[in-house]
Amino acid sequence: MRNALHFFRHGIFYSFAVGIESLAPFLLAPLLTRYLSIYEYGLWAIFQSAAALLRPLLGLTFDDYVRMRYYQHAEVKVIHYLPSMMLVSAAVASVVGALFFAFNGVVGDFLQFPASWLWAIVAVAWLYAMFYLLLAFFQFDERHKGFAITHFIQA
Repeated sequence: MRNALHFFRHGIFYSFAVGIESLAPFLLAPLLTRYLSIYEYGLWAIFQSAAALLRPLLGLTFDDYVRMRYYQHAEVKVIHYLPSMMLVSAAVASVVGALFFAFNGVVGDFLQFPASWLWAIVAVAWLYAMFYLLLAFFQFDERHKGFAITHFIQA
């Protein structure tokens, strides 16, 4: 019974924290559509979509690695690998950023996005990847306040 109560409490907490992040775009939509033109709103949507698509590539799904090691009850603390994970991810982001820079005309035309702003997509995608990596550490180290505050800041 105690485990069921623990499971229920944590489920409610994490659902609420993730719900805040999901609710933010919904609440911002009326504000954005009022002040942005159709073209500008479309650019914002392309930017968000492209960053979301790049996040798994740049983050190399290290957040899933953290989850896997937690469920394997690994003796080694995964937190010791955090700097290495961030460095490898930053290197991949640098390579992708260099490719975007080298082929900015092609990528910009394909995405229908200004080529001079492609670097921002890579930067935001990398920050998203680091954000989800940090959330995985908070969640599996049972740092509930850090998890909720990080979700709130990101939202």
